[in-house]
Order: sequence, then structure tokens, then C-alpha cells
Amino acid sequence: MKRIRAARLHNYDGATAVRVEETTLREPQAGELRIRVHAASVNPID
Repeated sequence: MKRIRAARLHNYDGATAVRVEETTLREPQAGELRIRVHAASVNPID
């Protein structure tokens, strides 16, 4: 399985809630799809 880095939100506690973690990229199951994200951002107010 392919290993990736993912930004994950574990709770709603400002910037410290987002953690970059290494995880396994799984294959999409029936009814799911995978999209490629080239850029993303987080609004500090959110």
C-alpha cells in the first residue's frame, strides 16, 4: 500500500487541531472516488 502525508483535523481547537500525519492510501470502495488536490488552504477564522 502507498504511504501518504495527510493534514487531519482531530478537533475544533484552532491551528493546533490540524496535524500532518503519515497514513496509508487505501483503494476507493464501491460508491467512493478519489480526487487529487493540488492546493488547499484553511481559513484561520474557521
